[in-house]
Amino acid sequence: MTTAKDMLATYPADLGNIDKACGDECASHADMHEHCRLCAEACRAREAACNELMAALG
Repeated sequence: MTTAKDMLATYPADLGNIDKACGDECASHADMHEHCRLCAEACRAREAACNELMAALG
């Protein structure tokens, strides 16, 4: 059985990796579409938040 502690051990890293991939893809279209630029910014912010959470969790 997976515990909350187990999930917290990998979830921020997993989500941060997804956000990095999303941000990279959206950034490649940012100069053509405003919504892609906004999406890239949001993905980068979530990626940073996940990295900060991982650092705080140790």
